[in-house]
Amino acid sequence: MNKCSFCGHEFSDEAAQSCASCFLRRLCGKLKCPNCGYEVFIRRPGIISRLRRRKDNTVTAEQRSLADLHVGDRGQISGFSTYEPKKIRKLMSLGIYPGLLIRLLQVFPAYVFQVGFTQIAVDREIAQEIQVTPSAGQS
Repeated sequence: MNKCSFCGHEFSDEAAQSCASCFLRRLCGKLKCPNCGYEVFIRRPGIISRLRRRKDNTVTAEQRSLADLHVGDRGQISGFSTYEPKKIRKLMSLGIYPGLLIRLLQVFPAYVFQVGFTQIAVDREIAQEIQVTPSAGQS
């Protein structure tokens, strides 16, 4: 149950679906009070909090940071070694998500890598926070 902070009316999530036809309704985080129409922002766990809550956020033997790879190495992004929401949002705004394939193109003066058709340059600090599982046959 949710409670409107404007009028005090209690309502369920289903009753507050003012955007039922919107494809972003599950990600929006807004509920509209059916009584007064006031929009209430609620916090729902997003990708950042799911990454934070991972019980197994340890680096396995096959995982390495992007900074540990060699030029030409390929792999799959397995996660981030940081818990700072600001850094995770920065990486995700660049299009860097766990599960995507990555290829390291350059290591100096900046780490340049390719994700899909996009080439991204980051400094060593950021490269160390991107965890990669190298493709088979690469050391």
